Amino acid sequence: MIFQHPVVRRTGDLSLTIEFGDEVSLEASFRVLALAQQIKVASIPHVVETIPTHRSLGVVVDANAIGTTRLSDILDEEILQALELRSVPSRIVRIPMLYDDFWSTDCAVAHKHENSFSAICRENQIGPEEVIEKHTGTDHWVGAVGFTPGCTQAFPLDENHIITATKCPVPRTWTYSRIVGLGGRLTAPYTVESPGGYQMLGRTPLDWYDPSRKNASYGDDITLCRVGDRQRFEAVDLRTYEAIREAVVTGSYEYQIEQSEMTLPERAVVQDGADE
Repeated sequence: MIFQHPVVRRTGDLSLTIEFGDEVSLEASFRVLALAQQIKVASIPHVVETIPTHRSLGVVVDANAIGTTRLSDILDEEILQALELRSVPSRIVRIPMLYDDFWSTDCAVAHKHENSFSAICRENQIGPEEVIEKHTGTDHWVGAVGFTPGCTQAFPLDENHIITATKCPVPRTWTYSRIVGLGGRLTAPYTVESPGGYQMLGRTPLDWYDPSRKNASYGDDITLCRVGDRQRFEAVDLRTYEAIREAVVTGSYEYQIEQSEMTLPERAVVQDGADE
């Protein structure tokens, strides 16, 4: 549920956490982003950074200049104003994806797991083509970034295109980088080779994390996506995948990122049961 009154918690000497609810939903995320935006506009002294997640905002301060108790008092007015915002900046990031790919199959075999894509089909009682149609048929809202650098957790905005996946009972000890997984209703990429238990949907040729900033599309960031982005997945074949990957490696690929805004609908879709 969404809390009638946001809960402010002290999370150490350097930070506060403002919780807007106990659910993963567009409305909760909007309130988080609205407060982050409000704090930025207000230029509150001694705030070092804000950290948005699915349902809460972390606010880090310079403890030598202002205490968390004083900050909590200052934030009361900003929280009230943030609750009135109905629109926030939201980029659309197009992500090509090779679904049911060789690397996911190889990874599953190496760990003696069932083929992830087959498991997703079985759990949702639909065929491979419908899995792809559902996943590409809606935008996915990034509600949090974490776990590994640039790893986004995104949920589908259209409840008619929801597919779910139970995570592997025994996590993999490694997963190829750029594989995109599904856990519960959340879509999340493996930005670097790493352990994990999300079922593997496919692999994208795009880099989600680039500390070298070799591609101008990243701007000043080293990660591709941020909280509040909408990810739009597009199915590609192997030949297209390889061509895009070559362009990404050379730094010549133009990431498809559209600057936009998102307005909170009257009835936001609540993503009950989403993991993490």
